[in-house]
Amino acid sequence: MVQPPPLPPSDEKPDLQDFLWASLQDNQATLRSIDGKLNAMLLVQVAPIPLMAGTYKFSAIWTAKIGLPLYLVLCSLIGIVWAVALYHLFSGIHARFVPADFRVDAKRKPKGVLFPGDSYLGENCLRLQDFLRDLPCSHEEIREELAFEVLKVSHIRLKKVHHQRWAMGLTACWIVMAALALGTYGQFLFGAGH
Repeated sequence: MVQPPPLPPSDEKPDLQDFLWASLQDNQATLRSIDGKLNAMLLVQVAPIPLMAGTYKFSAIWTAKIGLPLYLVLCSLIGIVWAVALYHLFSGIHARFVPADFRVDAKRKPKGVLFPGDSYLGENCLRLQDFLRDLPCSHEEIREELAFEVLKVSHIRLKKVHHQRWAMGLTACWIVMAALALGTYGQFLFGAGH
């Protein structure tokens, strides 16, 4: 993790650009950490898929014990919770910032030149002159660009954390539901409690 710059003596004004750059790097490190967790959770989500193919073997036993309607409700409920958890995982992994969704209240609207993505890509060409024209020319413009990037990355982080929390909760929910269903199946199979 990047260490923030040392604090200046109290009579010296802190360098805002260093502060914004450190904040941006911290946010990016947090995003990488969240992405790692989301990718690990994705493995947990897809690991049971091969096992699901074998569950049809037990459907006759289940339907004989609990009835077809309850069996279908149970399978549907677990499947829906699993699918919504998967949706939140993919939404978290692909969370992004769409500048058009926000009104930027600044004297000069930042161009996002620090991490421009595909903003300067034309059809089969790189728009180098447009990029050079949009580069900040003063310390104030550099601070505005850095502040814009900090806010942009913070927004992406919030979206990722939101989806991560939902995915974690829903994943835990479907795992518990499936474990209870399998535990109940074991009781039916081995006659426990009779």
